[in-house]
Amino acid sequence: ANAASPVEELRVRHTCRGPGDTLVKVELLLQNTGLVNPSFSLEKSCGELPLQGFSVGSGPSAPDAMLDGVPLWTQEHPKVVMYVESEMLLYLTETASQPFGQPRIHVTTLSNGLPGLAHHEVDGRRSRLHQRLPVVDVSLNLHGIGTAGDTRRAAKLLFHCISPGVALVELSLRPALLWDPYRPESVFIKKTCGGGFKSDLNVTTPDGASLVLNGRSADLYEADVLTNSTVFVVDSASMGDWDQDKAVPVTLHCGGEHGSEGRVGAAMMHSTDGRRHQVDYRCYRRGLLRCKAHLKPRFWRPVSFELRKTCGGSRQDIHVVSDLPSFPDVFAQGFASAAWSTVKPEVHLAAEETTANFLLKSSSNLTLVNPIFNVSDTKTLKVELKNASVVGRDVVSPLDMHLRHKCLRPGVAQVTVTLRVAERAPDGLWPHIEADPTLYDPVTFSYWKHCGHERGLLQL
Repeated sequence: ANAASPVEELRVRHTCRGPGDTLVKVELLLQNTGLVNPSFSLEKSCGELPLQGFSVGSGPSAPDAMLDGVPLWTQEHPKVVMYVESEMLLYLTETASQPFGQPRIHVTTLSNGLPGLAHHEVDGRRSRLHQRLPVVDVSLNLHGIGTAGDTRRAAKLLFHCISPGVALVELSLRPALLWDPYRPESVFIKKTCGGGFKSDLNVTTPDGASLVLNGRSADLYEADVLTNSTVFVVDSASMGDWDQDKAVPVTLHCGGEHGSEGRVGAAMMHSTDGRRHQVDYRCYRRGLLRCKAHLKPRFWRPVSFELRKTCGGSRQDIHVVSDLPSFPDVFAQGFASAAWSTVKPEVHLAAEETTANFLLKSSSNLTLVNPIFNVSDTKTLKVELKNASVVGRDVVSPLDMHLRHKCLRPGVAQVTVTLRVAERAPDGLWPHIEADPTLYDPVTFSYWKHCGHERGLLQL
């Protein structure tokens, strides 16, 4: 106070930190030290009253999150938001004259890994840091909470999952003056990042086989002797923009039966868009090659399917014909015809027929290896390949094979022809491994050759 203004205004500002009563003593220090300093006390009450009329809900007339300032989505009973839900719209109803500050969001990780699985596949960083990894980012689009006046306002929560797991999201609604006399209130949401089986994940082959259907393993795919590759297409792009697993990575693990390790194998190639995959098989020994393709989305359960490849055995793509009008079909579909059977052949070559001509053809990339000619009576007959240059040549185009007979004495002998083929390996695919020559069943057929008395020793 001074002579010009004998009255001075003194203001005391209170900021409540929590509910309760506080006694505040104010002492005025006078310049004249001979006088007693006057003092007085103030009692401030900070309340924790619920804000009557303030409600929050998932619908304009559905206050299921908070009713009259009392939370219904509590920490013990939060609202569950599944992975497929990337946003949530909340309606705030204000009926009291109380200004509010900006709501606050706090996110706590409850667990890492895909929800519902017994063993979580957690990022390696977690074990190094000994702490839980962040699961979700949450943002709020708010059209402003101002002075209450029986108005409704909308607030949109946006969820962006950053790793598989479960998080607790706290949305804190705070009066502009906390505890004066109204308390802040929070509603809780449990956000799941990651789901079960990915319902839009399908894997099919060009011939219509379904390997994965709606995120679950479907059919076992079996590749026969003649199948050198399997193509499958991964389709997973119909969930929506929020789904982070539109392109699902695929890995392949293969192994053969006991004893065939390192002698069978497969390699996988991918298209640039990651949808089309081709598995190329390579067999160097008989057996069964088992491959498992694993699809591992980040936010969905992994799924796998099996490919089985039969290595070696009977080939159905080799056809042998002769130039004999009565017996043209020699070998087809993996078997010799009845007339050329190795048990009871019906074909007889007369004494004057000195050669036998055969045409070997196949639709596959095969090579003819050393043919074998077994004669039941080697003292009567000798057989040799007239055009030996065909050995080592590809069978992809028809291959002529001419057998020459040399009679040594009169008589009859059974000739059994054994032809082996090898499959030519694609360039660059395991070139250091040599295939087993007995990988495929041989082409085998027989006929009779007669050697006459008068001309038998002159046949060339």
